[in-house]
Amino acid sequence: MNWPKIGSHVLSTILFILSFSAYAEEKTVLSVELATTSAEREWGLMGRTSLPENNGMLFIYHQAQKMNFWMFNTFIDLSIAFIDSNNIICEIYDMKAYPEKMDPNRPVKKLSDIDKYWQWGPEKTFFSEHSTTSKGEYPYALEVNMGWFTKNHIKVGDKIELDSKNKLITFIHQSS
Repeated sequence: MNWPKIGSHVLSTILFILSFSAYAEEKTVLSVELATTSAEREWGLMGRTSLPENNGMLFIYHQAQKMNFWMFNTFIDLSIAFIDSNNIICEIYDMKAYPEKMDPNRPVKKLSDIDKYWQWGPEKTFFSEHSTTSKGEYPYALEVNMGWFTKNHIKVGDKIELDSKNKLITFIHQSS
C-alpha cells in the first residue's frame, strides 16, 4: 500500500507506541535476602518482629522438592509463593504467626535453641500441624509480609526475574 508521507509517519508513530506499550509491562520490584544454605533456609525469618514493606526472603534449593514451612518462632504473619524452575509462581499461601505459642522461658536465638523444645511437645506439634506444604516440587520459595502479593497484584502464573547481585526480584505480571 502506498501511504502518503504524513501517513507513513503517523503509522510508524502508532506502531512505535504499540510496541513500547507491549514492552512496558507493569512490573513490581522486591528487595530480597537470599537463603541458599541449609542453615539459612532452616532459620528463615524466625525471630523477626518486622519485615520492611517491599522486602522478602527467597529460599533457593539445589533441586526441586516438595517444601514444608512452619511458623515456629516467627512473630510476623507471612505470605509464601512457591516458584518453579521456569521462575513461574505456581502456588501462593498466607501463613499466620502464633507468637503466643512460644515459651518465653525458652527463647530461640539460634538454630540449636530449637532443641530446647521437646520433639513431640505441644509447641512443635502445634506448629507442625499449622505448617504450609507445597502441592508440587519447586526449587524456590518466597516469603513476604502477609497480603503483599495481593496488594501488589502478584498472582499464580506471574514470573520472577532475580538479580542476585543486587538482591532484587522483578515480577512480570501475566497478561490477563
